[in-house]
Amino acid sequence: MNRGETRDEGKIIGVVILESRFIGKNRDQLQLKFLHVSRDYRRRGLGRRLFKLARTKARQLGARRMYVSSTPSENTVRFYMRMGAVVTKEPDPDLLELEPGDIHMECPT
Repeated sequence: MNRGETRDEGKIIGVVILESRFIGKNRDQLQLKFLHVSRDYRRRGLGRRLFKLARTKARQLGARRMYVSSTPSENTVRFYMRMGAVVTKEPDPDLLELEPGDIHMECPT
């Protein structure tokens, strides 16, 4: 797994984790495993920077797409869509079984 984090005065305020195991029919996707920004630091572009960091790393590792299993929160789904993600036509069967209530999305790297 690949991890990035942002700190403010030593306190972690944002984290992104990119899975390193390829998934998808063509084994060309890496999963955005986790993205979180502390509440007090939201709406400052930090989530966007962390997402772009994961996307860049996915591309460097050879992924054509990044897979996102998003909580069904309207704000979260909108964020990913603003970042270029769309609902996938081919959800990963294992992730779909693990998180059937999530919105399964993908985005080009």
